[in-house]
Amino acid sequence: MVITILTLPGVACVYYGQEIGMVDHLVRPDQIKDPNNDALMPPHTRDPERLPMQWDDSLNSGFTSNAVPWLPINPDFWRVNVKAQKNQPNSRYNLYKTLSKLRQTKTLKYGNFKSYLISAWVYAFSRGLPEQRKIITIMNLGTETELFHLHQSIPKLPPFVKVLAASLNAGYKPG
Repeated sequence: MVITILTLPGVACVYYGQEIGMVDHLVRPDQIKDPNNDALMPPHTRDPERLPMQWDDSLNSGFTSNAVPWLPINPDFWRVNVKAQKNQPNSRYNLYKTLSKLRQTKTLKYGNFKSYLISAWVYAFSRGLPEQRKIITIMNLGTETELFHLHQSIPKLPPFVKVLAASLNAGYKPG
């Protein structure tokens, strides 16, 4: 979904940690710090999604040098962290980095929008400006692989297209 969010017009909202695949983790009742938590009700807290950023695989994930961080560190920090993903070309981190640069192009800042329904589960849209290369986003919202002919589904494409960014499980690599 991030490819869609970052190539659509408008403001993109990304929560910290999404760019490396951080997930919420259980925060025990005695660890809750959320000032909006109602102590009289069962814990309804925002803390699981506010855990410290996972920078590396060191103690407290490189977030703090304190012995105990304010909120607990997700135990998957040793494998899900910024440092581990920086040098992996096909990591989430590098996908977000690529998309952030792409988002700064004139085509994605100002380009016209056109949508295409390719099948019941495959949707695409293009962003384009005169005299600029068109950028097309294709997404499969289903659970199965779908085959389609790109040039029949989206009219007026050049004979060759280049993949600028691809989801981690797309089967395509940029280039």
